[in-house]
Amino acid sequence: MPRPIDAYREGYEKGRHDTAGDRLAEITMGMLRDDPGGHFAAGYHDGAAGNKFNPPSDGARKAAAELN
Repeated sequence: MPRPIDAYREGYEKGRHDTAGDRLAEITMGMLRDDPGGHFAAGYHDGAAGNKFNPPSDGARKAAAELN
C-alpha cells in the first residue's frame, strides 16, 4: 500500500493531466479503486481543480476515513 503522500501525489498528477473523457471515466470507475483514507481522491480533486499541491495531514484524513 502506498504512503498517503504518494497516493495524494499520484492522484494530483493524474487530475492535472486528465482530459474530460478521463475525468468522466474516473468518476464512474474511481469507486472501484482501493483508496483507504481517500488520499488519491483528494489529490485527484485538487489537481483537476487546479489547486496547488497541498497534501492533507495524516490525522485529518484518518478521521474522515473512519466516517466512510
